[in-house]
Amino acid sequence: MRQRFTKSARCSAFCFAASVAALVCGAVTYLLFRRDTYLHTLLRRVFGTVPQALPKNNLLAFIAANWLGDFFWGLALGLMLFAVLGAFRRRAPFAFWGTVSVGVVFELLQKAGLVHGTFDLWDMAAEGFGALLAVAFGCWVQKKEDYL
Repeated sequence: MRQRFTKSARCSAFCFAASVAALVCGAVTYLLFRRDTYLHTLLRRVFGTVPQALPKNNLLAFIAANWLGDFFWGLALGLMLFAVLGAFRRRAPFAFWGTVSVGVVFELLQKAGLVHGTFDLWDMAAEGFGALLAVAFGCWVQKKEDYL
């Protein structure tokens, strides 16, 4: 007997796949624009060398180096929460505020010195924008789930 997925399950699967894609984009962003990441440390241990980071000599490269990774992190977490909540009727606000809350707590832990990193309000803004885009995308997918 062939089992069919519900519309909610298809929407969740699509959001999960988009979340994984956002995580990959964030990792590539850090690989291209940063040298001080765990990814570079891992590559250096495995391969003995790592690619050089791209120069930050213009505004777009500066934005990419400092905030694009945080944006992709917020996007991935927001999409993942949207996917995990499944058929929960009010999942959009929960996914948004859950992502924003985790981002704010993480930045405050950085400010307190409990987590490695530097506190930056623009990081919180980038994570919030990623969460907003994740919820907008998830709601769009939810409306279009007849086509998935």
